[in-house]
Amino acid sequence: ALSGSLEKKRAWCDGFIIRKYPVTNRNYIAFLNSLVANGREEEALRHAPREHAGHSGELGAIIYGRDDAGRFILVPDGDGMVWSQDWPVIQVDWHSAMAYAEWESARDGRQWRLPFEAEWEKAGRGVDGRMYPWGNGFDPSWTCMRTSGERPGIAAVDDFPVDESPYGVRGMAGNVADWTMSLHSPTGPSIVDGRIVESFGGLTPDQRHLVVRGGFWHQPARSLRLDNRGCFV
Repeated sequence: ALSGSLEKKRAWCDGFIIRKYPVTNRNYIAFLNSLVANGREEEALRHAPREHAGHSGELGAIIYGRDDAGRFILVPDGDGMVWSQDWPVIQVDWHSAMAYAEWESARDGRQWRLPFEAEWEKAGRGVDGRMYPWGNGFDPSWTCMRTSGERPGIAAVDDFPVDESPYGVRGMAGNVADWTMSLHSPTGPSIVDGRIVESFGGLTPDQRHLVVRGGFWHQPARSLRLDNRGCFV
């Protein structure tokens, strides 16, 4: 994983629509069960959240359970914790996040996708360059992070109402980090005539580092800043 902020620049980001809340377990289970119901069980198993594998190239154990009819359900994970329906879904890879967006597009007729990193940052910061969705001050009770409570952990998507951007998007500082459509570049997206230009032409063997944005539940305050960026293969 890599991290670091981009150089401060002034640029135009075209308009777009982004959802208020992250994808929840409730949403994601509906996606997997729709695949199963349509005879696509192999795909559903491939996209199900999994524990981290012990060795590179191996698949970890599936975290969701199955009922007698083969539908995915929430069951205790390896640590004995039952995930909430209203937690944001975790332990899914980039390809699975893309598959969910494609399913949503087919389901409601609108073209959903992951945001590019400049879109994500615009949705979180607005136009005034704030450090956090709510402004520049910080209090651990405002977002789901390491010192928010006695026992750090993931929260429901509507548990921290202060963690809301100028555009009404929730959970962009803490709770869980977000996949984007952007391939990592040390200098960030291209800017042409003052306008941000981002596109995605697919992944190749030498272009597999994808930008992740947003902090998560066990990080300190400095890692929750909206200009922070991560990168994962």
